[in-house]
Amino acid sequence: MKKKLLLLILALSLFLSTVSACAKDPADILNPESKKTETETGDVDPPDQTDPDESTDPVETGDETKIPNTSQSSSTTTQPTEPRVEDPEDVEGTPSFNQGIMIMNDRIMELFGLNETGISNYSARINKLRDNLPATVSLYSMIVPTSSEFYTPADYHTGSHSQRTAINMIYDGLKDNIIPIDAYDQMLQHYEEYIYFKTDHHWSGLGAYYGYVAFCKDSGQEALPLSEYEEHDLGPFYGYLYSYGEGKAAIKADNVTVYRPKDYEASAWVYPDSVKSGGYQMHLLATTWNPDSNEKYMAFSGGDAPLMQITSGVKNGKKILVIKDSYAKALLPHLANNYEYVYEVDPRHFKGSVPQFVSSEGIDEVLVTNYALATANPTWTAGFDQIIQP
Repeated sequence: MKKKLLLLILALSLFLSTVSACAKDPADILNPESKKTETETGDVDPPDQTDPDESTDPVETGDETKIPNTSQSSSTTTQPTEPRVEDPEDVEGTPSFNQGIMIMNDRIMELFGLNETGISNYSARINKLRDNLPATVSLYSMIVPTSSEFYTPADYHTGSHSQRTAINMIYDGLKDNIIPIDAYDQMLQHYEEYIYFKTDHHWSGLGAYYGYVAFCKDSGQEALPLSEYEEHDLGPFYGYLYSYGEGKAAIKADNVTVYRPKDYEASAWVYPDSVKSGGYQMHLLATTWNPDSNEKYMAFSGGDAPLMQITSGVKNGKKILVIKDSYAKALLPHLANNYEYVYEVDPRHFKGSVPQFVSSEGIDEVLVTNYALATANPTWTAGFDQIIQP
């Protein structure tokens, strides 16, 4: 009897040793149902590979519940996008004024005042141009806000001083077959960057690039990425507003940076009238300039002229006419990335007929662009009324 009992104990010990050697977990043998989920759904990551900072909460997908595969999160996680800016922050400080020009901290700025009559008249002017152009020609309107919209206390860029309100009112008054370009939002999203000069009323080279991005976005085109540009520092300059704040300790010189595409093939000619005779060549996006000059804004595409034609190496046959003020001088060279021919006319100097010029040159698209204060400039608007006649 004792011998049989001893043999039974030895046999049982041998059996348990065999089970222990073959099973990772004795529960696999003693309770096989506990591992059913793993064996039916495939391999799972060992617990010690889970990042403690990552969530392992179940994800509901229809009728079944799945556990996120956290071991692959580094390759599948989407990078968060930058939050949208809805309004510029209120600027602290006490402004001073010189002949209606505001000096605020380290900036000198023109102030804007909303004029409903002027707004209505501007919309009517663009609508009149639409009537006088062939239906096959696309017409765009782009109004660029000034620096006072982003760098002043709230009282000076809201209510009757709101350029956003004025621009929207102008766009609301346009005919349906006129395409508005939302330059305002591009400037708002980047207003913490150096997009406006501090001693001049113009936007900077970077600001003009963002204006180009806005135009491409709303006209259904792809803008050349900023990564495809090279920066050229032309040094300091004092803009035309500097004299209003001269002597203020906080007012420093601006700096001009030209953004030029790495592979840029474009040339420009300036003409005295629409006949395009007696012209002279003009630089585009100059990479060097007189270091002592305060006219470095002219480095982008020269000064205002009756007519300028840019011919690019794009060779796509596309042609656009830009009716503009001086803000567009920094914008125009970028359009050579998308058009074979870019024409510029300034209503203060051009004496021809825009509809006739569009027809004679076979122009497909027309962009009217200026900064917010020019929409009520009597010289600019009077010239515009003349040149849009058939």
